[in-house]
Amino acid sequence: MRVSLSRFMDFMLAATPAQRLAAVRDAMQDRSSAYDVRKDFYGPLRKAIIAVHRDGSSWKDVDNTVNDADHRRREHYDACLRGYRQWLGRTKVEWIGSKSVMWRSGELEVSVNPELAISMRNSTVVIKLYFKEAPIGKTRATTVLHLLSWAYGARFDSVAVLDVRRSRLITPSRRQADVSVPLAGEAAAFTAMWHELEAMMTESPIS
Repeated sequence: MRVSLSRFMDFMLAATPAQRLAAVRDAMQDRSSAYDVRKDFYGPLRKAIIAVHRDGSSWKDVDNTVNDADHRRREHYDACLRGYRQWLGRTKVEWIGSKSVMWRSGELEVSVNPELAISMRNSTVVIKLYFKEAPIGKTRATTVLHLLSWAYGARFDSVAVLDVRRSRLITPSRRQADVSVPLAGEAAAFTAMWHELEAMMTESPIS
């Protein structure tokens, strides 16, 4: 079974069993349905920012993405774009690019897919963008950094998570805990819940 890093993190950080179950259901729906931009709240802005660095698109195109967003998204897009521009400043960026890497634990495959793989300030870095309104928590940041380091640490000078709204670049600390064992436990729990849901749907198919 293959899931996105975001879905796996939603599962890990769920506060109740019901929320964990919902996270697994969402991951199962992702697998069975085509990509829908309506369900990817920050998708258009994410793609527009990537296009600036990867394709040489104009920042005006990003501004248009913000201005053309529906009323539910526009305020959030504007806050994220201001934060991103503040972080970037006048720094020159060269696109390097990198393919997603699969982290595997038992039957579970998690797609580790950073948005940016770039050269800046004479250093290569892989960056996962975090757009959500709530500040990124320590557990999420530590876990994402661990997986980024596992996937890309040998090929890039550094890995990071950018809390876009707050212009905050988070990098691994020297004292960062090894979360490989807890990750394996969470993967096993996710897999078990996935199989339970599959069994329930087989016994009681949804009409």
